[in-house]
Amino acid sequence: MERLIGYDRVLIIDSITGMGRTPGEVILLKLDDVPSYNTYSPHDGSLKNAMEFGKTVGEHVPKQVDILAVEIEPRFEFSDELSIAVDESLPEVVRIAMEWIQRTTTGEE
Repeated sequence: MERLIGYDRVLIIDSITGMGRTPGEVILLKLDDVPSYNTYSPHDGSLKNAMEFGKTVGEHVPKQVDILAVEIEPRFEFSDELSIAVDESLPEVVRIAMEWIQRTTTGEE
């Protein structure tokens, strides 16, 4: 959340799992579309909860937070290489991100 302070709107590009979509499928979400989980650890909070906390303490957090997500297969291994499905989705991710930038900078939203 700290890196978002001072901006009016942001686009976060990330992977997601558990949305019931096919690996490699791209979806544009609003922050409110992403499930928020209640946890008992300060180290396991959601972005949505962090943004709400930022508002509560008077920080200038973005009014618009969109997430451009690529569905991945759930795995418990880490790699610096993309899966084939994610790699093949990159042109669509770039296209959607560029459209988002165009819309938000020209006031079309």
